[in-house]
Amino acid sequence: MRPKFAWVPHGKNEIRTGHRELSSHSYSKRLASRGTPQKNESQDSEICEQLWYVLFMSVTRLEQLKLILEQDPRNTFARYALGMEYSSAGQVDAALREFRTLLEVDANYANAFFMGAQALQNGGRTEEAVLWLRDGIECAQRVGNRHAQSEMQTMLEELQA
Repeated sequence: MRPKFAWVPHGKNEIRTGHRELSSHSYSKRLASRGTPQKNESQDSEICEQLWYVLFMSVTRLEQLKLILEQDPRNTFARYALGMEYSSAGQVDAALREFRTLLEVDANYANAFFMGAQALQNGGRTEEAVLWLRDGIECAQRVGNRHAQSEMQTMLEELQA
């Protein structure tokens, strides 16, 4: 099974590998310095894409999401997914940090409240989960997200029973 990976372009024909950039131009220069005949630009680009895949195919989802957020800190989907990864790993405080950051970018992201509440519930922090659910229900009502509102209302009722 081939691991999932995220394509994180850094610029035209460039990839970012941690703190270093690799572009088709720099790759061509490296090949030339070793006496290897240079390839044309489209072949270089293809080589960079293949190299990128080899370098990053073993990167975890957590690392992939961090790379995406390094490039675009306001990416709400990646921020939400990072919070979900932390939550799945039982890292409640890290998950909440990501959900809070997400809500600073988009205060109408109702599912962030719901997933934050679930993380808190799973961490045994029921009173805090109730507060997140109340805020989330208010948010869902404000934006007209009836599905999220219903899910959070059901969870709230279960926690208060």
